[in-house]
Amino acid sequence: MVRIGVALAGAAMLPGCGGGTSAPAPTANEAAAGNEASLNYQAAVLDLSVGQRNIVMIRAIQDANIACEKVIESEQIKGQTLTYRAKCADGASHVVAIEADGNASVISAGAAARK
Repeated sequence: MVRIGVALAGAAMLPGCGGGTSAPAPTANEAAAGNEASLNYQAAVLDLSVGQRNIVMIRAIQDANIACEKVIESEQIKGQTLTYRAKCADGASHVVAIEADGNASVISAGAAARK
């Protein structure tokens, strides 16, 4: 299992990239550490844009030590756990299940794991 908290924190900060004079945003590690106890990761993933969700998917896949250069498509699969089918640029598909505590399980269909 892999934790997706840092990927979520980084993906959530993407829309904030732009001008402005507000106080600096916390780093990804600070944001993840500060919100970890109260954050429901499933709800957070559901609130992401497609591009941000794909970042979370690639992070989970790569953290599972599976080669994937870019996630080009992800779609939710109905079930008890928040689960997505993620398709990489090389055509390989993976199933990513996300628990409320931020742990993700990845099942690979036809991709070779990195050694």
